[in-house]
Order: sequence, then C-alpha cells, then structure tokens
Amino acid sequence: MARRVVLIGHPVAHSLSGVLQQAAFDALGIDAVYEPMDRPLIELSEAIGGLRGDEYLGANITVPFKERVVPMVDRSTEEAHATGAVDTITREGSKLIGHNTDVLGFRPALDSLVGKQRMPKLAVVLGAGGGARAAARLRAGAFGTAPVSARLATRRPTAREAAVPGTLDGAHRAVGSTFTLQKPIFWS
Repeated sequence: MARRVVLIGHPVAHSLSGVLQQAAFDALGIDAVYEPMDRPLIELSEAIGGLRGDEYLGANITVPFKERVVPMVDRSTEEAHATGAVDTITREGSKLIGHNTDVLGFRPALDSLVGKQRMPKLAVVLGAGGGARAAARLRAGAFGTAPVSARLATRRPTAREAAVPGTLDGAHRAVGSTFTLQKPIFWS
C-alpha cells in the first residue's frame, strides 16, 4: 500500500508541488502518493497530529503555516530551530521531526550568485515568512557564511516578530510600507 506525503497549507490548490513530487517518487520507485491538504488554521494541529499515523511518510508545510508548526513537532533540526520555521516534517517512528530545507536551497543559489567574490556587507530580504527567515539566517552568518547584516522588510503588520528573537544576530526587522536603509524603500 502506498504511503502518503502531503502538502499542508492554505490555500494549496494552485501548487505544482504534487506534480513534481509525484514524478520524483515514480522515477525513484518509491511507493508513495503526494497529495495537497488544504487546511484552515483551526484544523492545523489536527492535521499535524495525523502525520503520526503509519500511512504517512511525512509532509511539506507551506504558507501560512511554516512558523506555526514549530511547536507541534517533537524535535527540530538546527536549521528549523535557528529560523523558527519548518517546511518539511519527517517521521522517526511516531515522532515528528521538523526541518527547514530553505536554508539548504538558498546556499547554492547564493554561492552561485556571489561566487568567489567577497560577500556584500548588507542584504535586504523582502518578506518575513519562513523562506525570508532562512535567507536572512544564511546571510546573517549561520551555517558557515561570513557574518553580515541582513534586514527583513515586509508590508505585513503581523510580521512584527518575523525574526525569531535572538536568532538573527545583527539582523533588523522592518514592518510597514517603508524601511530605512540609507534611503527609504517604498512599495505598494
């Protein structure tokens, strides 16, 4: 019987993850099905708890839940703990392990972009969700990258605590439609 891997978020109907992940499972001969699981916030805890069942291999987590699932897993990897965001959940027996694969995904892109050049001392990351946290964490010196200042800028007032306190050393938060760097950055 095929085991299940689900994409948990709200909304998820537009996502192409199912097509990509299922193609990978099929190509590798993994007996699994990848399914979207659109859940409102009120059903999130129940959905995460359900992943403990033997029919599940794990899950991918997407907006708007990457930060909200952190306390729902039994253990977090270093990347997930440091960013305060979980985008993948795996199982070890009935234990749920939270991972953040965004950090690992951003590293090669950043290395490719900068190459052997000296890293800029300042980066602006637009956004404040799990992916933005991963990018800011990577730029702020975690996981072997030279320390720099990483600034998160977002239009969402609810993102006030986008940077997990104490984890983005040297990073600054900005909320609202303006962000002061050397000149204000405006967007609508």
